[in-house]
Amino acid sequence: MTKKQEKRRFKRSPLLLTIELKGDIAGQKKTIELGLTRNISAGGAYLSSANWNNLEVGSTVDITLSAPCRIQNVLHFIKLEGKAVVIRKDELPEKTPSRRGVALKFDDKLKLAECE
Repeated sequence: MTKKQEKRRFKRSPLLLTIELKGDIAGQKKTIELGLTRNISAGGAYLSSANWNNLEVGSTVDITLSAPCRIQNVLHFIKLEGKAVVIRKDELPEKTPSRRGVALKFDDKLKLAECE
């Protein structure tokens, strides 16, 4: 048996971050969806969301990622913003909920928005 060749350009990291998506979601302008990343790389992210099926493949969404960080022993949240394209939706049977989600490809590098 041969190993499946990795085709991704960027290494993925299994980070769980809060992600907010804004755009034309389920036919409504600037709807907000909240989700949780399952993994992330420099080129994109895979996420799960209660309303994951509302996102349309090929649509562009504005995203905001919230990443916790500790500065001088105080917990803060760094917010990264950018645009992403929905490239895939996994619609597997109910028995595999951990694989139900959405793959995003970042349009460009994410920008630091703020640190709370």
